[in-house]
Amino acid sequence: MFNIRFGEIQEVEDFQLFDSENQGSDIVVAELDGEIVGYMQMDESAEDAVIYFMESNKKGCGTALIDWLKNRVSYILASNAVDTAVGFYDRVGFVKSNQSTGYYGQICMEWIQED
Repeated sequence: MFNIRFGEIQEVEDFQLFDSENQGSDIVVAELDGEIVGYMQMDESAEDAVIYFMESNKKGCGTALIDWLKNRVSYILASNAVDTAVGFYDRVGFVKSNQSTGYYGQICMEWIQED
């Protein structure tokens, strides 16, 4: 399946929606057969992570990125999720957060590891 690893910003600059102004100092890429097919821009600490942006062009890639991150931290905040991403985050176990992004039409979603 997908090989998930930390990557470099230069590896994802050719994605359609890439924006160097997006927040997130960590780039995580998903590879399939040696080709990068998805990525997320995020910040990770010892116990939690904030996802600022995700993009993929293969079915199952977004879920693989989220699963990889769930195995590393106990709390994930998907900041600035657009309306069209809410269904995806619902399917992978996130719920709407009370946190505000400050951006019109964008929603925060969160996942908390169950004990």
